[in-house]
Formats: sequence, structure tokens, C-alpha cells
Amino acid sequence: MRRYGSFVFLTAFLVFLGCSKKSKNTAVVAEIGGEKITIEDITGQLSLQGRLFGSPEEELAEKQRILDSIVEARLLLHEAYREKLDQDSLIKAFEELERPLFLIDALYFKEVRDKAMLSSSEVLRYYRAFRNDRCFKQILVTDGRLADSLLRLLRKGARFDSLAAAHTKDPISAPKGGDIGCYGWSRKPPGALLEQTAELEKGELAGPFRLPEGFLILQCYEERPAELPDLKVFEPELRALLEPDRSLRRSAEYVAEVRKKLDFRIIDSTARFVNRMQRELSTVRVPGQPERYSVYIRTEELAPAQRDMPLVVYKGGTVTAGQFLETQQGSAPMARLVLDTTERTEAMLFQLVFRDAMVQTARSHGLEKDPAYLKRLKQAVENQMAALYKSRLLSGLPFDTGRAQAYFRAHPEEFVLPAAVHLFEVNRTMRGDILALKDSVKNKPQFVAAASRLTNRVRLRPSGGDLGWVEQHQFPELFAQAAKMKLGQIAGPVELADGSFSLIYLEARRPERKQNFAEVRNALLERLWIKAEDSAFAAWMGNQKKQLKVAVYPEVLEKTIDRAYYAKLKAWQDKQQGGAG
Repeated sequence: MRRYGSFVFLTAFLVFLGCSKKSKNTAVVAEIGGEKITIEDITGQLSLQGRLFGSPEEELAEKQRILDSIVEARLLLHEAYREKLDQDSLIKAFEELERPLFLIDALYFKEVRDKAMLSSSEVLRYYRAFRNDRCFKQILVTDGRLADSLLRLLRKGARFDSLAAAHTKDPISAPKGGDIGCYGWSRKPPGALLEQTAELEKGELAGPFRLPEGFLILQCYEERPAELPDLKVFEPELRALLEPDRSLRRSAEYVAEVRKKLDFRIIDSTARFVNRMQRELSTVRVPGQPERYSVYIRTEELAPAQRDMPLVVYKGGTVTAGQFLETQQGSAPMARLVLDTTERTEAMLFQLVFRDAMVQTARSHGLEKDPAYLKRLKQAVENQMAALYKSRLLSGLPFDTGRAQAYFRAHPEEFVLPAAVHLFEVNRTMRGDILALKDSVKNKPQFVAAASRLTNRVRLRPSGGDLGWVEQHQFPELFAQAAKMKLGQIAGPVELADGSFSLIYLEARRPERKQNFAEVRNALLERLWIKAEDSAFAAWMGNQKKQLKVAVYPEVLEKTIDRAYYAKLKAWQDKQQGGAG
């Protein structure tokens, strides 16, 4: 089940099922001994994925998979109730543990998800806005105060090109006066900027926007007429692009509202005391050696009155100095939070009481009686019952290492470690960016420095673009290029399947080799065990379906597929590919 400390982790629940017909959700798609499974049961699970499909076959296959899983769960649940697992202590404990989390879900649906969704009028407004592509210049800086200062100068008439050339940290756009090209529906800006830039007019400034790379200022310098897909194709993709970001913002806003309503306050005198104790109680003093700090805080040295000093107070509870110090046990001394009474610190400390505060708020809204909440909680409990019954059903399967050894000897071709190359990479959207970089990057230190700032794979920036060991199936284009390179060589641009371009540095090669049994033993045992479980469970399912008379109606599932939508989607995709060609 989910675990979370803030509403911002709940964006998976912000969903839009844009590819399905608005058919009657009560249509019966399967029956198990008279118990009905409806289209609503399937779309309810599908909606939690928040995904768009590329073809009717893909959507139908996923709905069929969900239907199969529901049938499986219902068959298991039938036996679980017969075994009275609803009274099992593990299930009772699970329900008590999950109840407050599902209450927070209910509050999220009410206060965040529903308010973050685009209205029909907003969809139409964006549809009109994207009839033009917009060309932008940018200034990217790491200092927020500098960004504010530059924006003031621009609004007073300073030349964007000159300020961009002097201040931007992006070496690709700097020589071009900050020009980053044109964006629109066919070439979208990053998701965080899509909403803010969709309606900018020629000459308008926007920003500064806080991004992982720093603070961004944009200016629209040109608008160009653009083609759009049919509204039916446009809308689901627009929702998938914008609604998660809107949900994040609404989540942060709502948590701040709750904090204010609960009169959440930090006691300044206790905060100063805690800061001192974080240092004093973790200091290690050894005669003749310099002082050092430990990850352990000696909270046992606190007097009871000190331990019970209120650090945070709010309507409904308190966090004491001792409670906070215990949360810091094991943390690196230099990483510990220095407490003050600022908004930022309040927001961080609120996480300590987030669950209790949100449950309290949900109850104040009467959500404990909300039918949707009660239904979701019941479904979660029943899913756990089904899982528990299945685990007990399969727990007695016999298996031994001898079968694994026999399989290893009979299938040596399966146990070959494939060849691999160790690569560093800079990935960019534009081929020209890679060509420019290739001329300026001559060795590994320069390559790593460039990758740490410029690669589109943001998660790899801290490692300087280190892709690690790459096998052929992972990045076939990069693997093929590396086969032609010498160790220490830089090559590119390499066009990838997603249309982006990469510059690569070849660090090392690893040849193909056969593995021995000791290397694969544990993984092979697990694989064969799973195979045995699947076989036994399939046999059990077959018997259950016969006994409970399971009937499935695939034609009902087929009617939920909007094939007209997919025809329009394909027409738009074909048109785009034709234009690119």
C-alpha cells in the first residue's frame, strides 16, 4: 500500500481516461456465480494509471488484463471469506493501519484532485492558444535575486540578447542571445513551463520560474501559425500534461491552508534550545583528539522537563523537543535541520504531524461516512484478504536445488552475460547542440563537466552523465556506435529512437562470457519457483472457474473502445510524420 508524507506524493491519483467512450458504467462484463463485474470496476482501476494509449488494441489489452485480475481476486476472495480471513488478526491490523491513509485519500480527492482538473472552458482556451507556436529567448541563472534584478532591467527596456549573453548559464543558447527556438503543440516546452507559456504574446516576458537547474526568464519574440489535432485528440494529452503539475501546486496550497487553520506554530525559545542540543548531545570528546560529531544524539541526558518542552503547537496536538530530537537520530550532523520560525521551517516540521493533522481535517469534513472512502477501504481490505489466501495456498509447494542444477545444465544458452560498454553521455533534444558540444569537449573531465550541466537526463547530472554498463538491448544505437570507438574516444551525434541526440564517451568494454551456477543460483531458484507457483495457481484457477461458473462477455468490453478517437489520433500522427519527412 501507499506511504506518503505530503499531498505532493498523491499525484498518481490525478487521472483522466480520455480514450474511452462514455458508455454505461453499469454494463456487466463478467459474472462469477451470479456476482457481477461491471465496466465501472475496470475503469476505476484503469483511471489510477493516468495513462494514454496509442492504439485501440493496446487499450483493449489493458482492460482485459484488469478484468482478468478482478476475476482472479474475486475467486480468491470467495475462498478467503469461506476461510473467515476477514476475522484474521493480520487483516484486522491491516485495516486499522490503512484506515487513516484512505481518509487522507478522500480528503485529497475532495480538496486537490477535483480542483486541479481542467474545466471544459480551460481546455478550449488552451486549444485556441496552441493554434500558434511561440519562439522564446531565455536567461538561466542560479541566483534568484539576480533573476529578479534582470527581470526588472528587462521591463525597463534592457536588451534581452545582451543580458542573456552576459548572464545565462546555458552555453548552448548564450551565443544566440538566449534563443532556444520555437515551441508549441508539436514541440512542447518542459511540463512545468507548458501552462505558463501557452498564452504568452510577442514581446511578453515571463518568470522567473524555479527549475532544478536554476531560475529561468523567458521572452516570446515571435508567434507562428501551427496545426493542431482534433480537439478529441488534443484534450486527453493536454490533461495528462497539465493536471499533474496543477495537482502539485494545489497540494502545496492546501497543506499550507490546513497548517494555517490549525494555527501551527514553532516556539522560538524551544527551537533555539533544540539547535543547541543537536550540537551538544552529539559531540564526542576524547582527550588528546579534536572534537567530532556523532550521528547519535544522547537524548537520555535530557531532563524530563527539557524533553517535554513544546517545540510545535497546533490545534489538536504538540511536538516536544524530545520527540523532534528522536527523529534526528542517525542523521548526518551537517544535514540536520537548523530550526527557526520561518515559513520554510514550519512547512518541514509540519511533516512530523502531517498524518494526524490531515486525518483530523478529514474527520472534521465528515469523510469517515463518505461512500467512496468506505468503498475504497473495503476494496483494499478484500484485496489483502485475497493476497493472504493466495500466499497460504501456494506456501506448501515442494522445490529443491537439484531441479535448478538440472535446468542450468540443460539450458546453457540462457546463462550468458552479454557484452556491454561503459558509457558517459550528454543527451540533448537538438542535433545542433551536440555538434556544438563535440567541437568544445576534448577529454573526459571536460565531457563530465558538460554532462553535469547539460544532459537532458537530469538524474544523471550528479554523476556527470554516467550511464554505467550498457547492453545492446538497452540503448542499441549507443551500443552500435561504441562498437566502432576506441577507449577514451568521444563520438556523436547519435540519434536515438525517441528523436533525441547523444554525445558519448567510451570508458570501458566488457566481453560476453558464460556464467557459472553459483552466479545464477539464487536468481534461477527464484525464477523456477515462480514458474512452479504460476503453474499450480493456473490449475487452481481453472477448477474455481468451473465450480463457480465464471462467464465473461468480451463484446461488452469491446464496446468501451472509442475507435473514432483512435482514427483521429492516427491521422494526426501520420500527418506529423509526413511533415517531419
